[in-house]
Amino acid sequence: MQQLFLLLLAAVCYCCPTQSFAQKNLQPASSSTVAGIPLPANTKADKRLLIRVAAKTTMDLEAADSNWMLSDNYEVFQLPVGSNNDISDSIITALEDNGWQLLINEHNNKWGLASKGSRRLMIYFETAKKESWLYIAEIAQGQAPKQAATPTPATPQPATPLPVQPANPVQPVQPATPAHSGTYQFHTTNFDDGWTATVQADWVEVSKGPIKVLLHYSNTAIDMSSMQTPTINANAWNTLVAPRYKDKQHFYAFNGNMSYWRSSGISATLTDANGVQHFVVLFRRGSGPFIEFITPDAATFEKEFGVSFVSANDQNLINSYDDSWLRMDNMQSRNKFAVAPADLIGDWSESSGSYAQMYNVYTGNYAGMNAVSNSAEFWIAADGSYKSQHSGASGMVGSQTFFTQKYNGRYTMNGNWEVSFTNRFNGKTDTYWCQFEVVRGGRILHLQDKTASGMQYHLTKK
Repeated sequence: MQQLFLLLLAAVCYCCPTQSFAQKNLQPASSSTVAGIPLPANTKADKRLLIRVAAKTTMDLEAADSNWMLSDNYEVFQLPVGSNNDISDSIITALEDNGWQLLINEHNNKWGLASKGSRRLMIYFETAKKESWLYIAEIAQGQAPKQAATPTPATPQPATPLPVQPANPVQPVQPATPAHSGTYQFHTTNFDDGWTATVQADWVEVSKGPIKVLLHYSNTAIDMSSMQTPTINANAWNTLVAPRYKDKQHFYAFNGNMSYWRSSGISATLTDANGVQHFVVLFRRGSGPFIEFITPDAATFEKEFGVSFVSANDQNLINSYDDSWLRMDNMQSRNKFAVAPADLIGDWSESSGSYAQMYNVYTGNYAGMNAVSNSAEFWIAADGSYKSQHSGASGMVGSQTFFTQKYNGRYTMNGNWEVSFTNRFNGKTDTYWCQFEVVRGGRILHLQDKTASGMQYHLTKK
């Protein structure tokens, strides 16, 4: 049976209304005007103003993460009571029969992108205990989706955030022939523990002596639709690793340890185009990025990263604790590049959101949705001035509290890893650690307050 998650690439973080609103604005709907597809029997179009406004606001915030702008052409449907995967499958089939191409979301099996000609739709299914919904919104014409390396899920995950301040001091350098990412000044970073990071077309290469680590950017060619670790890893291996090598030996697929943030991967001894053998490991922790380790042999890998990644050690890997994998997983923090004053100039923004479905613990009845959403935008000018706006909403949908805070002042770069903004809250000057993370097609600007480390911004350029 075709699964719901075949829809997906990016969409919304909005859930559904309570039953306290007037039912007269729930109208029978036999088809979607936006998508031009038939809908299951007993589907209702939700015309309630507050619900539609809340849905559109949250969809706009989520769309901004991918640098999309939604048009005002959107629909909210309540699916028949008791809807299950068969209903979802019928909608997917209807989209495909109508000529829509469904793209995969690597990170969330509820959200997706439908494309036909020059049109693109954001598609979102939400299934609760007693109700299910379908949201459809059209992306404004002339916008291509931005592929992000690590898109933020709608519901925050309990992973340790990437530190902005380096554990080891680093020195930015400019190599003679780096693979540039945009018009940024720094494309290489030398860490004081001997590692060097360099921007490449499809990954950031981190090297030390005979060891190379490739921090792969996200790649839509990797089929994530199965949602099964062994299948996804095999697809990633065939896409990212196998085409560059030959003569595979000692192949070992490790399907993961017993952990919520499952560490898994594939290893093999491979021969490159120059006839040189390498021990190669493709590693992934949870839903994080794929990291490729290239060492002369398995012993060198184990000495450097503390893991014997071979089939003979399979049982120990299955029973391993999360801290066994940190030396490998922490390599992604080497995707770290300095910031030049000219790099800051422009319009930078971020948005995020989370929600919780509420049910009565005694009756099981649906009790509404509690949602939080936030956005921030910085306009940084070449003359040393800046403006910023910070907005958000929180509370039960239909009675949320909204806020907007605006600042303007001057900014100063203190070297290449620190920036200060004047006239912030209560007129204070705030100083942030700053760094770039390279993703496919651009960079993310990370800012972390030096005195309040929990105050962080992760901004993309418009």
